[in-house]
Amino acid sequence: METLMRNSAALQPDELVGSERSAAVERSLYDDFAPIARPGLEYQHAFDYCAVEAHRYGRPVIVAAGSTFYASQLLGRVETCDPLLIRADGADAVSLAAGSARVVVWAEPEQATGAQALRNLQPLLGQDGCLYVIVSQPLARSLPEWRGDRQTPATGPAGLRRTIGWLRQQGWAIAQMYGFHGPASVMWEAAGRLMARIGRADLADRCHFKMRDTYIAGGAQVALAPVAVLAATRSLVADTAKEAY
Repeated sequence: METLMRNSAALQPDELVGSERSAAVERSLYDDFAPIARPGLEYQHAFDYCAVEAHRYGRPVIVAAGSTFYASQLLGRVETCDPLLIRADGADAVSLAAGSARVVVWAEPEQATGAQALRNLQPLLGQDGCLYVIVSQPLARSLPEWRGDRQTPATGPAGLRRTIGWLRQQGWAIAQMYGFHGPASVMWEAAGRLMARIGRADLADRCHFKMRDTYIAGGAQVALAPVAVLAATRSLVADTAKEAY
């Protein structure tokens, strides 16, 4: 990214196609990626959760995105928070003042650059700020966003375990962790399809509602969900060590 950009709806999905301004932004940032106007429920939940938290904290918000898919979906949801867009590897973070954001949404860590990206993004958060990290897991490969001829949301996603390792090594504390469409939800979805096939529409409806009720997973189920979000804050131990140094 040549310069840091303010959102002002420049990356809205319906503008990315046919708009000269959006096309220029797209070429300079993410090559020739055809954005998905409406993502699947897994990513919708992840984006909406990050947006709700960003609005709760208030402006300013920084979105560190590795593809137009992530940038367009997140910027559209946090537009009223005056978001700033930077690359997911944080290479252009040096152009921002330290502590310039209350929330950073990072979508998503890559295996090759994730550890250094986290070091780049860390100074951007204020003392009471929060980092939200969107992570795609191996099961995400079955989602529409990862299939077909379009560019995938990430080249080599780091995954949950590696991301947690980087966070802890660099002095972050995991405050919250959620997965979307975890094992329990998948089980109820499969049961609902079976009930529909045997003509039990009543039971199929119940399974469907149960699937949605268990859609957001916590605990060990997060590791088996296709998409997850981590909320991390700087631990007091790390801050104290930094000040002492």
